[in-house]
Amino acid sequence: MNRKKIVVKTTEYIFYGITIIQVVLGLIWTFNQFPHMQNWQESYEYLDISRTWVMDEYVSFLYPFLLKVCTGIEGVTGIPFYMPVYVMQLAAVIFANWIFAKKTLNIKNGKAAWVAAYLTSFPMLLQFHLSVRTQSLEVSGILMLIAFLETNLIGAAVVTLFLIWLNPNMAPVVAAAWIVCLIRAHVIARKEKKSTETAIERKRFWVKCGAFALALFVGLSVNGLVQTPGSRGRIQKTFWAAAFQRVVTEYFSRSYAMWDDEVINTFTIEEAMELAKRSDNMMYEVGPTLDAQWGKKEANEMYKHMTINCFKVRTRDIVYQIRDDLVDSALMPFSVWWQDNGVRMSQTGWNYGLMREHSPRTALYYMSFSVYALVILLISGFLRLITNKKIVKQVIYVLIIALMQCLQSVLSTGNRVNYGLLLFVVLFWCCMAVPKQPEQDEFIEEIK
Repeated sequence: MNRKKIVVKTTEYIFYGITIIQVVLGLIWTFNQFPHMQNWQESYEYLDISRTWVMDEYVSFLYPFLLKVCTGIEGVTGIPFYMPVYVMQLAAVIFANWIFAKKTLNIKNGKAAWVAAYLTSFPMLLQFHLSVRTQSLEVSGILMLIAFLETNLIGAAVVTLFLIWLNPNMAPVVAAAWIVCLIRAHVIARKEKKSTETAIERKRFWVKCGAFALALFVGLSVNGLVQTPGSRGRIQKTFWAAAFQRVVTEYFSRSYAMWDDEVINTFTIEEAMELAKRSDNMMYEVGPTLDAQWGKKEANEMYKHMTINCFKVRTRDIVYQIRDDLVDSALMPFSVWWQDNGVRMSQTGWNYGLMREHSPRTALYYMSFSVYALVILLISGFLRLITNKKIVKQVIYVLIIALMQCLQSVLSTGNRVNYGLLLFVVLFWCCMAVPKQPEQDEFIEEIK
């Protein structure tokens, strides 16, 4: 048998075998988890917003509206509200994965269903498909956006609105995907300046620019109408507030003598030491207190001064911390190997603890198998690449979105590395592990 054909078939069989085992483990875990709700702080916050309809600049209205509908169903049927949420999220992501496999990865026939099964059942992703959090629908929306960007402009604009109204923090990620699409369209439009086809491409380019600008404007404007900044007791959402959390969090008490008089008059050294023990206290305690006592404009100047002064004094440590967090984030899910052992500060232990709560043994085997299997799939994919380069397609949109989420997660907060905020990075590695099916004619030509 031809060497190339052997490599192609072997990698496919490895993928199918791994997918079957992963799906079985995922179904067992789902069976044990489905009657329960994972204990995420965000879940209770969204439930409260669905009752009070009070939201700040960090959240939007779409997910609370969904929960309001599901709690209404619970009142009529007695079925716990989170069960319809799980069903809807699973249905959405299975469909999105299938469309993504067909449209973006160009995988035909029944093999697209295998890809959808693999992407849906990867444990770090499945954990959030069965959580009352926005991450599952964010993954579904991003997959649909990528599938629509090249083929369905109206669909891409609608999905853009959906994502921005689901989570305002998705705006930079969505913008990154659109910018990649626009750059590609611009390159095509300039390829042959005098051709009629290129003139049409130039027109399409400007139409895409208009659709992107309109969707972004409408999405952010509607969010602005429903949000009340500062209403939920969090630090104001500015560049310096984000930089303050990233740089100062660990050193809030250790650099206490450097702070302005206003900060020292607000917090004693004992209070600063206590507040520095939790990474989210800058957002929920220090920031809101300074904003309320000194006004947001003055507080923002304090964040600026504290960030700059702390960075000047502790440049080396801070740069190394950011480097480590970027590496851990970019290598998710593989970085769980050393995060869970306490080598690096992360939230992996907490997240994984929630996953293991109702099926500890299954979750252990499930997570371990899937991460190690992903390595095997990536190695087999590399062998396939060097054997036949033409049958591997770049997933540039997923890569750019993953990089944007990685940077946003690391640079905008002082929280530890959290794979719940890095699902697009996990998705990218999973996509790279999927063996792409070649076109039939191309495949015949390559294996001759």
